[in-house]
Amino acid sequence: YLTDKEFACISAFHLIEHLQIPQLFDFLVLARDRLVKGGILIMETPNVENIFVSTLTFNYDYTHITKLPKIVIKRLLQFLGFTKIEFIYLHPAKDKYDTRYDELLYGPQDLAIIAYK
Repeated sequence: YLTDKEFACISAFHLIEHLQIPQLFDFLVLARDRLVKGGILIMETPNVENIFVSTLTFNYDYTHITKLPKIVIKRLLQFLGFTKIEFIYLHPAKDKYDTRYDELLYGPQDLAIIAYK
């Protein structure tokens, strides 16, 4: 049960990949509606731009449902009226990449999203 209470910040770490798109949309609408003006939504999800993550480790958790590329998340947040959206790539498997292929395989395994209402 949720009241009409408003929040300055809502966080959802490794949640959105467990939702189907309609559920994700509902969650984002609810977060938008509950945030105060200038409030912050912080999320983290597996970085499916990393080939190793999208083809292997994403599937280690059988409750993962939806692979969410950065562009999909950005478009949903923009559609819902979030004004400033930032992405931070986290937890690389390797600190240095010799080639673009290294980055795609061993780069950041998680993606943080910071969106402002």
